[in-house]
Amino acid sequence: MDGKILNGLYVWIDSLKEEARKKAHLAEDKSIELAVLELRKDMAEESVDKIEDGLSREKFYNKFIKEVDEEIGRVKAELSDLRSDRKEFTNHVNALENAIQRSSYRRE
Repeated sequence: MDGKILNGLYVWIDSLKEEARKKAHLAEDKSIELAVLELRKDMAEESVDKIEDGLSREKFYNKFIKEVDEEIGRVKAELSDLRSDRKEFTNHVNALENAIQRSSYRRE
C-alpha cells in the first residue's frame, strides 16, 4: 500500500490517541475543581456557626454553602459524564489500534 496512505492512517490513530489524552486531562481538571468546591464547602460549614445574627447566618449559608453544594452536584455529574466518555472513547481507540496492529497496515 502507498506509504502516504499508511501515513494518513497512522496520523489519524495518533490524533485519536491525543484526543483521548485531552479527555483524560479534562477529567483530571474537573476532579480538581470538585475537590476545591468540597473544601470551600467544608470551610463555609465551619464558619457559619460563628455568625451570631440569624439573618446574616442564613444569607451566609445560602451564598457559601447552598450554592456551592448545588455546584458540587453539577460538577460531580459532569465528572461522571467525562469519565464515562473518556473510558468509552479510549476503548474505541484501543480497538482501532489493535485492529491496525493485527492487519497488514501495522507499523513496522
